[in-house]
Amino acid sequence: GLYQAVRRKRATMIQAAARGWVVRRRLVALKGKVQLVERAYKGYAHRSAPAKEAARQAAVQRQEAAAAIQREFRARRRSQAAALVNTGEAGAEAPAAEATVAAAEAPVAAAEATVSSTAEAPVAPAAEAPAT
Repeated sequence: GLYQAVRRKRATMIQAAARGWVVRRRLVALKGKVQLVERAYKGYAHRSAPAKEAARQAAVQRQEAAAAIQREFRARRRSQAAALVNTGEAGAEAPAAEATVAAAEAPVAAAEATVSSTAEAPVAPAAEAPAT
C-alpha cells in the first residue's frame, strides 16, 4: 500500500545519501593521493642532472647491498643445511631445506643480472620539465 511505497522511497533516499557520502569521501582521498604524486613528481622533475645521477647511483648501491645480503644469508643457510645432513641430524628436514634454498636462489640470480645491467647502462639525458 501507500505506507510501503513511502518506506521504499525513504529507504532509497537514505541509501542514495549514504552512497553519495561514500563517493565524496573516496574522491577526497583520491585527490589527496593525486596531489601527493604531483608534488613528488615536481620535486623529482626539478632536480638537477647531478642530483638525479646521485639518486640513481644510490638506488643501484641499495640493490647491490640487498643482493649481497641475500647471497650471504643463503650461503649461510646452505652451509647450515649441509652441516645437518653431514651429521645426520636433519632427518626429513634436509631435502626440504635444500629445496627451499634452491627455489630461493633463482630470483636472486635474476635480480643480480638486473643490477649488473643497470649499473652498466648509460644514462639518457633527462627531458626538461614543462614550465608551470
